Amino acid sequence: MKKIFVLLFACMILMIAGCQNQTKRYGKSYTFQTLEKEKIQIYTDIDFFNLVFKKKKKNVSNTLVFFFDPKNEACLEYFEVLNNLQAGYGDLQVVGVLNKNIKEEDFADFIEKFQINFLILNPIDNKSILKDFALKISLLSGREDKIAAEKIQLPFLLLYDKSGKRFEMYSGAVPQEMFMHDLSNL
Repeated sequence: MKKIFVLLFACMILMIAGCQNQTKRYGKSYTFQTLEKEKIQIYTDIDFFNLVFKKKKKNVSNTLVFFFDPKNEACLEYFEVLNNLQAGYGDLQVVGVLNKNIKEEDFADFIEKFQINFLILNPIDNKSILKDFALKISLLSGREDKIAAEKIQLPFLLLYDKSGKRFEMYSGAVPQEMFMHDLSNL
């Protein structure tokens, strides 16, 4: 009986340690909402990315995450390119992430106006994924300048492979051919 208890206790400790490692791997959690009002969780630390749906969906595709401001002209020019990439690559999931929350009716109008055919996420928590990414980028570059850390040039895109590992990072204007080249090398 004592051996069984020790064995169960050891298994429980290993499970807890495994869950903690998974949390560390994916970093912080951010909550978003889709146009259909489905809540989506993103677990990320910039190097890894995990998109979790309430309804079970397989997330085994390469993922291109597009951070944008709906008032930024440079960002708005990307929708056609991203629609083309979504349609042209069967193993690609494009995910647009708004930099700040917009009202539900404005959200629906925005998606319709720009004829967006990929997933757009509207943040519903007070965390800023972009500020967290900017801080991590500044730390990785050896700078701990918090002012510089809060500046990420939009549009900002991250390409993750099927395992959720970061493959490439893009800041500012990037031609469609660059995405196509990187996608062919995944």
